[in-house]
Amino acid sequence: MSLVMNDKPAPAQLTQHALVDHQRRLLQLLDEFFQILVGAPAGNFDDFESARRRSIERAEILKKSTGAINDKHEQIAAFYAGEVGSVFQAAKEIGGVKLVLGGTSRFGLPQTESVRKLALYADTILIPDPVLPWLEIDRPEEQFRHVLELRDIYHVLRFRPLVDAELPYPAVVFVPSWEKVLERGDPDTQARQANLIVSVLSYHLGEQFEVPDEIFAFAARRPDEFLSGVERKGLFVPPGHEGKSVGIKEAIGIYREYVRRWRPKYYAEFEKVPDAHLLAVGLIERIAPIYHLLENTDELNAHSLLPLPVHWHYFDLCRVSFAGQLDQMGLIDKSWKAEERVLQDPRLGWLGNVPIAELVRLRQDNENEEFRRHLKDLTVALHDSTVSDLSRVVPDVVRGLSGLLAEHQRRVREVEEEYQRRHTKTGALSLVTGVATFAPVLAPVLGIVPGAAAALAIAAKYASDKIDERASLSQLSRSLFGVLGAARREEK
Repeated sequence: MSLVMNDKPAPAQLTQHALVDHQRRLLQLLDEFFQILVGAPAGNFDDFESARRRSIERAEILKKSTGAINDKHEQIAAFYAGEVGSVFQAAKEIGGVKLVLGGTSRFGLPQTESVRKLALYADTILIPDPVLPWLEIDRPEEQFRHVLELRDIYHVLRFRPLVDAELPYPAVVFVPSWEKVLERGDPDTQARQANLIVSVLSYHLGEQFEVPDEIFAFAARRPDEFLSGVERKGLFVPPGHEGKSVGIKEAIGIYREYVRRWRPKYYAEFEKVPDAHLLAVGLIERIAPIYHLLENTDELNAHSLLPLPVHWHYFDLCRVSFAGQLDQMGLIDKSWKAEERVLQDPRLGWLGNVPIAELVRLRQDNENEEFRRHLKDLTVALHDSTVSDLSRVVPDVVRGLSGLLAEHQRRVREVEEEYQRRHTKTGALSLVTGVATFAPVLAPVLGIVPGAAAALAIAAKYASDKIDERASLSQLSRSLFGVLGAARREEK
């Protein structure tokens, strides 16, 4: 299906209330589509693999449901077409600390975990809608497009409780950014994206390229120099090997296998091209999405959010080589906020364990502002540091968060110890009362009136203390650091 928008109308103004209603309606449509394919709401599945298996099991049923599937798909496409530009404009008007996701148009588990972590920090996270790219243009190169589209829908729907919740302001907004349409049909987008690509590779390879074709010409004319330059500068990270260091020959082999598996329509053509040419294609594919991130960051008045180290790697390459223009546009400071970068460190991966239901409750109480305040105190040393200092500062932040969690545990222990003292006193009194009840001869000496009334009073005291204890511990467990402590224990 192709949903090409040739002449986008001027965006209508959406209030924040209307924007929230739009998001709820969008996710409702996606959930209805998901249920046609899988037979149950996305919230019924703990992971996408179990949902995928369920859809396979329903293959015979789905053959008879082609009409319903196509109708719902068309309904979703029409919904997108009817809101061209208005959601993007409304997202621009949202205030507070905003992050915009970037680095790839896919929305899998890494992106989901990244958004969950940063939802404790940001006021609003803007997510370029990952479902729209499957509708706005035909993508015949994708071998498993239906599976990938279903996966993106599943992960989008994980955030439906946050979208449906009554919050002071939206925690997440799925923004249709029409990136595929712009790449294919907008000359300005094509020129600016090409300019970023040639600027990055010119800087890091020590050559002067004016257009992408000159990159391919250089790779064909001096392949060994091109390969060694890319390897020496660490410019290419093959798909699926994020964060792992591999040699250039191995990286090219991994990329060839990636094309064979995911884009078999083009594999016969790519199988014949020289390594240097294929590598140039891979580099352009890696750098191109950073352009959309920078553009969205600028237009939406937001900070950048990158889910994987490989995305930060390519952002770094662009930042270093394009620093003058980015600084002039005001994107360096906004895109390189210390707190966001620290939270993406793998050592804080446990922050993504916070259940969505707990995120909803914490966001309803504006606890993200408290978390941001604590984090700002911990990252104060990072604001004036260079990128290379991150490896030095992150351990301090991790230790600082550990100290805050330890302080919370200390408060829990104090509550437990205080009520344990109360229970001990009540238990001792009940022992004396029990003796007085069953040994009346001792009652006058002990000054206790025998009978059931005293025992009942003590039982009531114990029950009251126990209720208070549970309430206090429950309140602590539901606090910001109580939730974070549980998330960290789950990781361990």
